[in-house]
Amino acid sequence: MAFKRRVKLPGVQSLDGETATQTNPLGARYHAIQQTISDTAGEHADVIVNECRVLVNGVAQRTFGLDELDHLNGLHGAEFQKQAAGTAAVGNPGYAEIITILFAQLYRKEVIYQEMSAWGTGGLSSFTLEYDLAGKAGTNIVNIARVDQSLIQNGSATVQQPLGLIEKWYRSPVNITGVEKQIIDIPLNRGDLIGLSFFDANIASIQIKLNEVIVYDMTKQQNDADLVAHGMFPTADVFDVVFDADDILTNILPLTQFNGLPVSSLEVNLTLSDGTPRNINLIRQVWGRPD
Repeated sequence: MAFKRRVKLPGVQSLDGETATQTNPLGARYHAIQQTISDTAGEHADVIVNECRVLVNGVAQRTFGLDELDHLNGLHGAEFQKQAAGTAAVGNPGYAEIITILFAQLYRKEVIYQEMSAWGTGGLSSFTLEYDLAGKAGTNIVNIARVDQSLIQNGSATVQQPLGLIEKWYRSPVNITGVEKQIIDIPLNRGDLIGLSFFDANIASIQIKLNEVIVYDMTKQQNDADLVAHGMFPTADVFDVVFDADDILTNILPLTQFNGLPVSSLEVNLTLSDGTPRNINLIRQVWGRPD
């Protein structure tokens, strides 16, 4: 462990355009980036920003909406959710929201897992944030990073820790055309699966097969009860499948070998409580090497 500094990051560029960017300093190890987001009308952060991406060497490693980030943070406790900043009420000038991108997973019980999940930036060519903006007047984003200088030995040289295994988020729409929908387009080559979050209130149950073996089969109510038993905080409008609910990072769904055999297929089946055609957002949380 090392002392964590709280430092203001360089200003976010092009806040008056469609996509704003922030180029982050390299060398330090990032534990979190705290975002303070506001506009002239005092709207919620997820109204101001349509989508956010965390990029390493120009490649997106996490993609999410700010409401989705708030949900995934809050799944582990209210202390990780967004907070209002200032004294103004929402809908008034001066209102802002603070919402944090967690790299080091502070909610894990074991300190070793908290520390190992931080993102080292030694040896990278770039580490950036991108914001797709909704075009709100007076959009402002101020970011504070929690970092440390994690030095390691590389032969005879002392260097900043490079980026190792990380938690990546893939955001994609799922097209719903009927009461049942089978999802077969989950790649096997991006790393092991931490969890799946389906942002829809009308998913009745989910079944998952790995190499034709059922590894998960629960209703929404059964799943939520299991998450609560593990100290988590599910919500009614999202179906969260969490493979490491016991907080042990190594207890995730392996997508390389399962029962001693290479993984050849992953099949996810949704049963819906209604058949209204729509797209729902899915965020896959994957543990693996940077893309």
